[in-house]
Amino acid sequence: MHLITRMSLKNRLIVGLLTLVIAVFGIVATTSLNQETMPSVDLPGTSVQATVPGASPEVIEETVTKPLETALDGVGELESVTTSTSSGMMTAEVTWPFGKDSEKMTDSIRSAVDGAKANLPR
Repeated sequence: MHLITRMSLKNRLIVGLLTLVIAVFGIVATTSLNQETMPSVDLPGTSVQATVPGASPEVIEETVTKPLETALDGVGELESVTTSTSSGMMTAEVTWPFGKDSEKMTDSIRSAVDGAKANLPR
């Protein structure tokens, strides 16, 4: 080990160039990675938003959030429904387990929301 240290101190330019070559090789290798090594991920979830301009959070909770939560409870195989209500707006974050068809689940959620529209304020 003592020999390597002495050689490195005597030939600092060679050590620096070798370090630079390794760094450039790493950058080139990283940019040329195939897509398979970094797959796209389809996260299992969507969000539902509703607005009633000028309505208080309490009114939104009673007239919008609760009917939409009830409608979303009717959609099978949902993992979670998380709602938040603020002045004039509500948001529901809906998730389902990995492996389920995202298009079918989104269509089911859309159908449930469309069915609840008749009970929502205009």
